[in-house]
Formats: sequence, C-alpha cells, structure tokens
Amino acid sequence: VIDSCASCGQCKVICPNDCDMKEAAASARRIMVGDHKMPPSHHEFALVDMEFSNGEEFFTVRHQPGHKTSRYVFFPGCQLAASAPDNLRAAYEDLAGRLEGGVGLILGCCGAIAEWVGRNDLFQIEMDKMKTAWEELGRPRVITACPTCYRIFKTFTQMPVTGIWQVYKEIGLPQGARKGSGILTVHDSCGARDYAEIRECVRDIAGELGYQIEEPNFNGETTPCCGFGGLVQFAQREVAGEMAKTAAERCGHTCLTYCANCRDRLGDTQKPTVHLLELLFGKKETGSPGVSLRRKNRLEVRSALLRDLWGEDVFLEKPDFKLVIPDDVKKVLE
Repeated sequence: VIDSCASCGQCKVICPNDCDMKEAAASARRIMVGDHKMPPSHHEFALVDMEFSNGEEFFTVRHQPGHKTSRYVFFPGCQLAASAPDNLRAAYEDLAGRLEGGVGLILGCCGAIAEWVGRNDLFQIEMDKMKTAWEELGRPRVITACPTCYRIFKTFTQMPVTGIWQVYKEIGLPQGARKGSGILTVHDSCGARDYAEIRECVRDIAGELGYQIEEPNFNGETTPCCGFGGLVQFAQREVAGEMAKTAAERCGHTCLTYCANCRDRLGDTQKPTVHLLELLFGKKETGSPGVSLRRKNRLEVRSALLRDLWGEDVFLEKPDFKLVIPDDVKKVLE
C-alpha cells in the first residue's frame, strides 16, 4: 500500500481536511528504507536507471558551442531524452539560436527518483551533482522541459528556474511551428500541480497553434497522476495501469501532455496522446519506447548532439549480432 502512492499530492488538494497521504507514504518509505525493510526489488530498476542517467555514459555539461559563458542552461530531463530525442534536439537548437548570452546544456536526471524512493542519501548526491554542474556553467538560468524537474529545482535548490513553456511565451513560438485545428484535452502533469504559470502557458501556446482546449474532470491543481509518479509502475504495476487508464478515460479528445512520462503512460492505454513539443516542432515520436529503446535513445541523442554541435566523437558500442524477440515476449519482459 505504501508503494502504491503516486506521491502526486492530488488527495491533499481535494480533501476538505487537507489529508496529505503523499507525506504519510513518503515518511513511511523513508522509515522503511532506514530500517532496511523496504523491498529492494520495488525500486531497484528505477534507481539503476537514474544511476545510468547521471553516469559517464549520459551525464553531460557543456556551454553552447562557440561560447565560454552561459546565460541560460537547458535541462530537458532524462525522460524526454528517452522518449522524445528528436524534439529534445530541436528544442535545444531553437533556444540556442534565439536566446542571447549562450544556452548551455545539461543532460541528466534531476534526482526525483531518489526522492520518491525515500533515499535521502542518494537524493542529496544527485542534488550536489546538479548544483556543481550549474556552478560550473556560471550559475545560469535553468530552462526545464519537465514539470517534475521544475518542481525539484524550485523546491530543493536556489537555482533560478523557468519552464520552456514560459520561455516560448516570452520570445514567441519556434519558427515553422505548424498551425493546427480541432480539440485537444489537456492532461496536466502532477508535477505542475502547484505551478499555475506552467499550466497557463501550455494552454496559451496550444491556442496560438490553433487548437481548442477541452478541460477534463480533475484538471489543474486537482489533476490525477499518470502512474509514473512515486514509481508506482515499478512497485505496483497493476495499480499504475489503473491510474493511467483513469487519467486517459476522462479525456474526451486527443490528450495534450507536456510531460514525457504522461505522454508515454497515457499513450500506453491506446488513448491518442501528443506532447506539446511534437506540435511545436512537427516531429512525431514513436509510441512509448519501452525500457531498452529508452536507454538507447539517451545514448544516441547525446552522441548526436556532441558530434554535430560540439564536434566531439563519442564511441557507441554496437553488438555484432541481431537479437530477435517476439512481441509477446517483449511484453512480458517489459
């Protein structure tokens, strides 16, 4: 039951008595971790994945090519790199081309996984890593493309942080952003629950693109979680599936998301789902990529950026065989 909490905060907003099950479950997790009673299997994969994202194969800190200082730094987050690498690159190149003063880049994980698990020791290590990278770039303004990263940096650091959506409201939409039509149902990320500034910008941008916005039941600060929050999908997969299904079923039209996890989780329910960056840059990503492709995408987008923008060669080891796995087996492995 403790590991079935999505740590999203919806209950406290809705409850007339401010019952905060998020904090109750988080406290219980911290106690169980400290007493060595938390089953390691519940969160092991997520922690290993975080370790990979902040390890030498992916973690990257760079000033913009041709710059020795950074007024800004783009922090897309580990999940956008995993599920929407083409749009990550398009967003960075667009920001670097239009913002003055240099736009640096940090590829990595914000540490939310360690926070959700209740591993305060690991969370502090990840926070220190982020702060060191930020200091190395000269304390620039951080631009996030993930509502959870935005929340983490706002809550636990002194970094000046803004969302990419606020930036686009300030400087205008990317050149070539395609106009659309029709109705989209906005699914708010639970990471943006306390940040109306993000939610409002998302709706304004969708309107500028020509879409009508439908508001579902439980939106804004009362939005439900997609099932990734709190790492429920790792510890209680069936519960997480019901969370995603519930979130998707309340959307009457194609779901408009602005969180990579929400896009993948709701898309897994077969609900038509689109990420706002896909609308801005016209780069339709594949569906939820699965565990192996997520890691491959991170490696390849980092390699391509370093090669094409910074002129650095990155060796990617490729197996000399082809592994064939039937679809039904893939589903079980996932």
